[in-house]
Formats: sequence, C-alpha cells, structure tokens
Amino acid sequence: ITSYLYQSWILQKNYPEVASTIRRIAQVEMHHINILGDLIIRLSGNPKYISYQPRGTVFWNGRMVPQFDQIGKYLEWDVRGEKMAARQYQQQAKEICNGNVSAILTRLAEDELLHAEIFRSFLIQVKEEK
Repeated sequence: ITSYLYQSWILQKNYPEVASTIRRIAQVEMHHINILGDLIIRLSGNPKYISYQPRGTVFWNGRMVPQFDQIGKYLEWDVRGEKMAARQYQQQAKEICNGNVSAILTRLAEDELLHAEIFRSFLIQVKEEK
C-alpha cells in the first residue's frame, strides 16, 4: 500500500493515468489487508506487519518502500510483487483445511494476478513510448 501510494505521488506529473490506477490498486490492497487482519483475528491470531527477509523475519518499516529512478523499474517490481503475492495466496489456500478461508485466499490471488496484468500492460506501454 505504501509503495503504491509513493509511486502514485511521484508518477503523477509525467504519468497521470498510471498514477491514478496505482492509487486505485492501493485501495484494493488496503481492502485485502483488512480482510486478512480480520481473518487472522477470527482464527485467534495476532496480525503483525512483518516482512520475510533472507536473514529472517523483521517488522515492516518505511525503508522497505522501493525508490527507483525509472517508471519501468517500478512496474517491473510491481509485476513481480503481485505475482509473488498471488502464488503465496494460492499456496496457502491449498494448505488450509478451512474451505471458507481457502476461498477467500483464492479470490485474493485472483486480484493479485489482475494487478500484475495491469502493471505489465503499463510496462509494455512505457517501453513502446521509448
């Protein structure tokens, strides 16, 4: 969410359509995180903002928001991130024995794949403009 908001701010001047779309995707992601937090609470867990890093799990912080110098780098990062999120949701949906939770995770994965496709289409447009 924070990465997408940052991108929308810095891309607004030169790429207003991309910035607007990224802002809408951030809103969808906010809805996703609310769904996940709710699920975690309902399953007696404690939702935490953590990130899985090569050296272990760390709490999320603002330094994790990527800052590139080209729109293409942002869009490539976004495509990879959305595809990775979709794979994680799909894997979790297979592993969870609760059919309702699996259905929700599967639906979130579908959204992530759609986001990846949107970012990919913008990436193609940007490359064609050069």
